[in-house]
Amino acid sequence: MKQQFNKKILVGALLCILALMLCAFASADREIETEGSCGPSAYYKLYSDGYMIISGSGPMDDYNELPYHGYIYDIKVVHITGISHIRSGAFRGARNLIEVKISDSVKSIGYCAFYNCFSLKSITIPDGVTEIGSSAFDGREDEIRN
Repeated sequence: MKQQFNKKILVGALLCILALMLCAFASADREIETEGSCGPSAYYKLYSDGYMIISGSGPMDDYNELPYHGYIYDIKVVHITGISHIRSGAFRGARNLIEVKISDSVKSIGYCAFYNCFSLKSITIPDGVTEIGSSAFDGREDEIRN
């Protein structure tokens, strides 16, 4: 009985070590490509694998040019959390963007926010979004799955 218990502890410990090693390996591959501010209290971080996080609070600024514009084709997955408004044209022309996750904090999506995102296949829009600007998802040939 004691020997079975020791084996279970050993197997559990080995699994924990393996999980930690996998996490360390995965995070080692995820380098930040660019990061900065996209609103008074809104921030973006784009990783080298194309994963982008937009976080903070309040709205994204309506810049003439996006601070991450030079990286727009590198964006593949976006997770927006804490932000109240996705600015007009925020991801316009992000032709390699395939997935967008929007948190419950978002209340509005601006005009042409995802215009010409040809590869966009999945977007999660929470029930709390009360306004979606015109042409927000135009420029696509197929329907987006929610």
